[in-house]
Amino acid sequence: MPVPAGMPGITTVWSTGDTTYAITVREPGTYLAYKYNECFAHTDPFRLYARFCWDKEQTFTTLYIPNAFTTNADGRNDCFEVAGEYLASYQIQIFSRWGELVYQSDDIGQCWDGTHRGRPVPDGVYLYVIRHTDRHGNPMPIRRGDIRLYR
Repeated sequence: MPVPAGMPGITTVWSTGDTTYAITVREPGTYLAYKYNECFAHTDPFRLYARFCWDKEQTFTTLYIPNAFTTNADGRNDCFEVAGEYLASYQIQIFSRWGELVYQSDDIGQCWDGTHRGRPVPDGVYLYVIRHTDRHGNPMPIRRGDIRLYR
C-alpha cells in the first residue's frame, strides 16, 4: 500500500530509512515520516492496521439476507434465514413496526418462524438489525433492513 508524505522542495526521511516521496508497506504498524527543509521540520505518523490489509487469498465475510418469507408450511421459505460465510460471531434482532423485539438469536443456523412468544405474528413488514464479525473477529458494519412476512 503506497503511503505518501512528501512535497516538492521538502526532504522526507521515513522510519524505514527510505527517502522517497512515498513508501510501500506490507506489514501493520506505525511508520514515521520526518519532513524538513531550511525553514521547518515536522514528523507525521502513519498507522497501518492489520484489519484493513489483505492479500489475494483472503476470503471476505458474506451475508445472504432474504427480503421475504412465507409461513405456509409448503417447505419453501417457511422461515427467515440468514446465511453467512467466514463469520466469527453473529447476532440478529427482529422488531415489529412498533419497535417491539419479536426475535433474537446469536446462532446463524437458526431461523425465525414468524412467531413471538409461541404465537404467530401478523403478516407485514419487520425490521432486522444484524451485528457480526469477520473470521478474524473484526467488527463488520451493522446491517439493517426489512423483511416481509406473508401468511
